Amino acid sequence: MERLEYNGIANCASDFASGVNSLRIVFAKPIFAKKALSPEQLPLEAIYNHPDYVDLISAQELNIEHLTENGILICILVTATEAALDEVERIICGRVCGKRLSAVSHLDENEIHVQMGEKAFTFQCDDSLSADGECIAKVEMPAAAAIAALTQWCEDHPVHLYWPDEQ
Repeated sequence: MERLEYNGIANCASDFASGVNSLRIVFAKPIFAKKALSPEQLPLEAIYNHPDYVDLISAQELNIEHLTENGILICILVTATEAALDEVERIICGRVCGKRLSAVSHLDENEIHVQMGEKAFTFQCDDSLSADGECIAKVEMPAAAAIAALTQWCEDHPVHLYWPDEQ
């Protein structure tokens, strides 16, 4: 766990804080698989050692593995650059799916705002957002909006969520 804390969001956030621009964006992409994978099956050391790695948000911990029909959601990959999404996805999956910008989120006061094209969604930024992923799955909204909101809640930086084009 020490390694994760060193290379995780706390380390990245401190790097962001030392930058000239205080508004930093993280880039995220859901990682799907045909079958469930445990964290032990992921090449965690290689992922954590990537210079632009920020976080892997566990879908299992949030109870959102079956949020979509795209397959089993393993995790939400979060990186400091858009290009790193492909690089770390290749480490995780051995291949890269195409991606398209699907949602953008930001925190304003105590609300998370998610924009998906012309559609906008607002979520209260509190522990109920991640308390039960099944509740999120029952609300009629695109899965990308829910994943962008959860990522924003976890990372505390504006999020650009990319959705995989193919599985």
